[in-house]
Amino acid sequence: MTPLLEHWDGSAWNIVPAPPPPDGSWATLAGVAAISSGNVWAVGYESSGSLLIEHWNGSAWTIASSPSPGHSSELNAVAAPTKRPGLVSRQRVFATGLFSNYDINIYDGTYTLPQTLVLHSR
Repeated sequence: MTPLLEHWDGSAWNIVPAPPPPDGSWATLAGVAAISSGNVWAVGYESSGSLLIEHWNGSAWTIASSPSPGHSSELNAVAAPTKRPGLVSRQRVFATGLFSNYDINIYDGTYTLPQTLVLHSR
C-alpha cells in the first residue's frame, strides 16, 4: 500500500501521486505541515518500522532521508512554526513520534520515549 495524499484545490479533492515506500512494504502518513505551496512536509512510518518523511516541492512528493534512532520508529505529527521577525531566516520544521530498540508493537515492559527531529528546509 502507498500513502494516500490528496489536495483541495478550492472546489474538489484531488489525489496526488505519492512515492512508494523504499522497502516495498506498506506505509502510512499521520501528519502534514505546509510552509508554502511549494514546501510541504508529511510524516509517518513504514511497516518495516522505519520513519517516513515526504516533501512536496510544488510539483511532486519525494521521500526525504531521516535519522532512525532505534529499531522501530514512527512519526505522528509535524509542525512548521511561522517565522517571526528577528529570528534566523532558515525555516524550521519539527516532527514528533516515538522510537524503540524493540518492535514498537511488542510491549516488553519498557516504554518508548517521545523524540523530536528537526528538519531544515532549503
